[in-house]
Amino acid sequence: MNARLDKITESGVIVGFTVRVRDPAGVTAVRAIMLVGVEGRNTREVLRSLRGIPEIAALHTTNGHWDVVSELSRENRAALDRALSIVRGISGIRASETSILLSTATS
Repeated sequence: MNARLDKITESGVIVGFTVRVRDPAGVTAVRAIMLVGVEGRNTREVLRSLRGIPEIAALHTTNGHWDVVSELSRENRAALDRALSIVRGISGIRASETSILLSTATS
């Protein structure tokens, strides 16, 4: 099989490969998206504080009503609730809205 793959890759029929892996958060983790509104021009300071929270897997700045989108992952709802409380306590955050992710659609 490797010889066949090598042949069609060299001929240009296959131009690349990709790998799909299981979600690193695990099946039992509770994942959420938290939308964050920042007071005034404090986005840089708020992002600096958010980067120090290990439960936050990714941060995105955005336009529109919300200023920051954060992706969180915890082992259960109680732990997620504690992480959300930490985020809400950060100086410069005016409001937040959280949605728990129920499933992930894959292509």
